Amino acid sequence: QLRLIKSAFSCDLVRVATFMWAPGTSWVKFPGTFQGATIEGALTSAPHHPVAQTTDPGTEDWLSQIDQFYSTATSTVLQEFATTPDIDGNMLIDNTIIVYVTEVARAYDSNQQNMPLIVFGGKNTKLKGGTFLKVQGGALPTQTGGSGNRPFNDLWLALAPVFGVPLASLGDPT
Repeated sequence: QLRLIKSAFSCDLVRVATFMWAPGTSWVKFPGTFQGATIEGALTSAPHHPVAQTTDPGTEDWLSQIDQFYSTATSTVLQEFATTPDIDGNMLIDNTIIVYVTEVARAYDSNQQNMPLIVFGGKNTKLKGGTFLKVQGGALPTQTGGSGNRPFNDLWLALAPVFGVPLASLGDPT
């Protein structure tokens, strides 16, 4: 599916796409021993989501290997975007913004504070590369510990002007 998106982008048929490896409630099964890590209980296989509700170190290692699997697959796609010519002579990644995000910061309690995300974009996207931001103390009330978050829609508001879309707000800011 990602190769279809890449082809559609490189042929300038579409310029916006959404792709999800799996939802947070995924029932995609992984082997009980995956990339050297073994899930608690020596199961032969298990879906990603139900076992994520634990703090068992072995299971956390197993879940980490699944995250690494998805990250490696994403890296492969990014490398293909970096070597595929776009219609303007640049590489496809130069004209593309890719947001790599998860639904939760911690799986075992579904905490949504400090949710990690990575934004990839090339030289023609107006994004400043090589930047790490830790956003703290936002407008949302405390959820499960901590001092609150910035609304996640602030990310989409910050990206909207890159696409020529002027937005003053997006959704309910509270």
